[in-house]
Amino acid sequence: MVDRHQLVQVLSDPFEGNPSVDLVVGEGSGARERLERLMEYSLKLCEKRGKVITNEEGTAVLLALHSRQKISWFQQLKLDLVFAFQVLGWKRIYPVLKREILIKSLHPKSAYWHLWFIAVAPEMQGQGEGAKLLEQFQAENHEALPVFLETSVPRNLPLYQRFGFELIQEVDTGFPLYIMKATNEKKEHCSLD
Repeated sequence: MVDRHQLVQVLSDPFEGNPSVDLVVGEGSGARERLERLMEYSLKLCEKRGKVITNEEGTAVLLALHSRQKISWFQQLKLDLVFAFQVLGWKRIYPVLKREILIKSLHPKSAYWHLWFIAVAPEMQGQGEGAKLLEQFQAENHEALPVFLETSVPRNLPLYQRFGFELIQEVDTGFPLYIMKATNEKKEHCSLD
């Protein structure tokens, strides 16, 4: 069993200074603590409404939300209140909500996966750990649902494209935000029988 605190650190370290995450947690005093709380919130939400995939060492983690997997309104409210007061704060509500509405408008009405975070500990980056998590996630997408993600890091685009993601829109949110989609259609195998 991977230590929860370790997972929060692995999720937090690569996203420190990320413009998309900074929009949510802000900058300056207390930003690192808010970032860790964001990752704790994300981890809890994906445990309840999606999927958490880690490598054995706990040095790489993938968080994904399933659009149709729900929890009780009370559980969701409790998580969202903690997020609003401990992570977001009043000043960042409007720009974050504006971005989220835009992103959701690009998602289908039918079921889909939202690949929320992929993080690899800095000392393990460049060794294929993120790719292994993506492979496992795609293999476990038995429903062959489309998968959506956003990234504000242009150097991540080739990795996602290798896994079948296509850029569907680039949005200016004060920084470029790349919205990507993979269809994940299951291929029928022909038999020569």
